[in-house]
Amino acid sequence: SAGLTVEVIGDGNAVTGQLPSSGVAVTKGSARVILYTGNEIIKNTVKVPNVSGLSAAEASRRLVNAGLSVHVIGATNTGTAGAVVYSQSVAPETEVPRGTAVTISMRHMDNTD
Repeated sequence: SAGLTVEVIGDGNAVTGQLPSSGVAVTKGSARVILYTGNEIIKNTVKVPNVSGLSAAEASRRLVNAGLSVHVIGATNTGTAGAVVYSQSVAPETEVPRGTAVTISMRHMDNTD
């Protein structure tokens, strides 16, 4: 499964839609891929939670639990330990299709990045 959770919606034999879309970067272990089959269309929406100030692990947990996929960037010099989310690619409370990838940017608050 390459560290991805896959959910299939519908009962068709062919995939007719996918979230996140092909080519969208997500973080291994923190992503959910939704495949739509048959006559199913992308219609489920979810509200993006506010993850500002959270650790990468907690932010990822909240986003995945909301039905979203996650891509973590930043704080790469020393890893994400001790870093917090300082921005997210989709504003909190925005309604988006379930499975949308949200990029969270991490920063150490002691300016080591």
